[in-house]
Amino acid sequence: MRSLAIDLRHPHGHALFRRLVMASDVVIDNFRSGVLGRLRIDHGALLAMNPHVSSVSITGFGTSGPMQHEPGFDPVLGAMSGMMFAQGGSDDPVMHTVAINDVTAGIMAALGSCLAVYARRTGAAAGQQASTSLAAASAFAQMGELVRYASRPPARVGSADHLGATPLSRSYQASDGWVRIHAEDEAAQTLVRAGVVGSADSAVLGANLETLFAASTCREICEIVREHGIVAVVARSMSEATSDDGALAVDLFHPMSKADGGRMMVPGRLAHFSRTPQTAVLGPPGLGEYSRGVLGGFGVDNAEIDELVRDGVVVEGSPMRIVGMPGYR
Repeated sequence: MRSLAIDLRHPHGHALFRRLVMASDVVIDNFRSGVLGRLRIDHGALLAMNPHVSSVSITGFGTSGPMQHEPGFDPVLGAMSGMMFAQGGSDDPVMHTVAINDVTAGIMAALGSCLAVYARRTGAAAGQQASTSLAAASAFAQMGELVRYASRPPARVGSADHLGATPLSRSYQASDGWVRIHAEDEAAQTLVRAGVVGSADSAVLGANLETLFAASTCREICEIVREHGIVAVVARSMSEATSDDGALAVDLFHPMSKADGGRMMVPGRLAHFSRTPQTAVLGPPGLGEYSRGVLGGFGVDNAEIDELVRDGVVVEGSPMRIVGMPGYR
């Protein structure tokens, strides 16, 4: 991702944007409904610039309907969609610290962009408009819980201190940390036959495992349950997860240098390709950091870029300065 910053309200900025659209396949926006029209860059305007271009919009609640003009933020959708109540269960609503709706909407927009380009290159007469929303992402992320039919068991919910749904699918405190185990209920009989626990009854099983694990280290717990076919992992902090050699070896994370000389970790590649692999890693750009390079790639010469920067039409920024990572430990 590269950052090019243009003032679309300036006549020269709008003209420059038109030149970029004429050479583009897709234009993605993240505005509330109505903003594109005021900026004169809605889908109809884009088609007038380039009949082959497609547009993809990400909004809070869609591009039509009574809530189309409402602002959407991940926690807002988490509350409105029932996610927070489901996580809290019988307790108070619980906020998810991971921006589930934002991330899912971004992935859906990327897929929509690819499909729009594919449709255009396989016979469509012109570009088309696609859209997604945080509301759609929230519904999609919960499709397993929202789909109801006769005789289906109720969807599982959490609680304020939710450790897991069953004794064999929960987190346990060890003498030196926490461990997460996971297995189907049938595995309880295996533990009984092996003499690890005294009963397969859910309440007794949970109490037996709590007592056993509390006196064991994380490593000992993993060895005990894995021997009987149960998945077990040590619960880790973010810094522990991002410094794992195995995770780094398969590009789950990339180490990057910060502007203050420190180091930070960023997510690795979402997808890998055998024929067209990419090796370079780009960090989060500062506002307008790549303005000159991007415009030069579209044929704008340095003299014109200098004039655009001088007139405030284009921002030529510096690399993003990240002096700390709140919440990272």
